[in-house]
Amino acid sequence: SGWGADKLKGDVRWQYGLPPAGNANFAWLQHMIYHLAPNGKIGMVLADKQKDFFLYGPMFLKGLTMTETAEIMGVKVSTVSKMAAMKYVDTDWGIYPLRFFFSTEVKKDDGEDLSKNSVKLMIEKIINENTGKKALSDQKIADALAKEGIKIARRTVAKYRSEMALDSSRDR
Repeated sequence: SGWGADKLKGDVRWQYGLPPAGNANFAWLQHMIYHLAPNGKIGMVLADKQKDFFLYGPMFLKGLTMTETAEIMGVKVSTVSKMAAMKYVDTDWGIYPLRFFFSTEVKKDDGEDLSKNSVKLMIEKIINENTGKKALSDQKIADALAKEGIKIARRTVAKYRSEMALDSSRDR
């Protein structure tokens, strides 16, 4: 437990499974995932690979596939899939199914990778920021993302928008 859990064990809140006060939240989350996940390893992989999500929010979700996780853990993909089935993580940003943390990645111009889910959230944010104004077309949304260093095709924007059940510019 090299991530600070030992320091927290004396805290009364820790003993009752409650998050500690202050900046120790991340260590508490790692501890709880490790002890509640069937194997513990899947929780540690998620805590390591998705650390920015847990610290800063959904826009910082990284691309991580079940295949990559299985390779790190040294198990089959089906094992990871079974571990993630019907399990949820309660975060500062809501309760998410464990499967939410597994998503393909989209590379930014600067080499940073984002998850498909993060890009979807960005698309939703762009659409919401332009309500009441002339609705942006999928191409304009793709152009706005390109300014942020995320180059995806208009068709990809349309696909993600459709997956989120958001109307086209004509219907907004």
